[in-house]
Amino acid sequence: MAVYSKKHNFLFLASPQTGSKAINKTLIEQLEGEQIPKADVRKNGKVVANKHHTTIKMLLNSKLLTQEEVKQAFKFVGVRNPYDLLVSRYMKLRGRFAASGEKANWAQKNEALATRVTMANEMTFPEWLKEVHSEFLSGERTFKGPMLYLEGVDHVIRFEKLQEGFDEAMQRIGVPGKIEVAQFNVTTERVDSGKKRDFREFYDASSIELVQKLYAPVIERFGYQFDQA
Repeated sequence: MAVYSKKHNFLFLASPQTGSKAINKTLIEQLEGEQIPKADVRKNGKVVANKHHTTIKMLLNSKLLTQEEVKQAFKFVGVRNPYDLLVSRYMKLRGRFAASGEKANWAQKNEALATRVTMANEMTFPEWLKEVHSEFLSGERTFKGPMLYLEGVDHVIRFEKLQEGFDEAMQRIGVPGKIEVAQFNVTTERVDSGKKRDFREFYDASSIELVQKLYAPVIERFGYQFDQA
């Protein structure tokens, strides 16, 4: 998913687990942004543009936007400390995707997602982390996921300073006044006794090393560290 506005000339790319759904909601409701695509775009049976998370390359290849529209638009995206992001992903799989309700029903119909849900609920975090990244464990490969959304953007919003980064984006677009980012899709599964659990308590030495290696590109580019709470 991305949000595009011809009126305000911006393109927001929804990178997974970076507060993107909250920003999507804000841009659509407050600035008349348009969700693109509204459904998965398929070619020869393969998804070439995902309705949930879409890169610039996907938008262009699917002809959802033209080269000129992308070039002219102010392009922005979110980023998040991978150590923190992965814990939220794990907890969501153990929570809303495993319980009853819309998310769980959707997960059950998606074989790959259903498998990830089962693994998260049967494994400790270090075990799950190693299993879901198993194809990257040999050799020197890194996980490119977060970096794919960063290609060609003009501004990056850090999850750790979400409102501040959003405010800067609005200023650069030329939107007057202050717009508060909606509170939406919060990982409530990480809340214990009214307080968000620190991601560091989920890790052991081997899992710290694994994330440091596999997510090196985004960690190094943005200066993320394990001890950044």
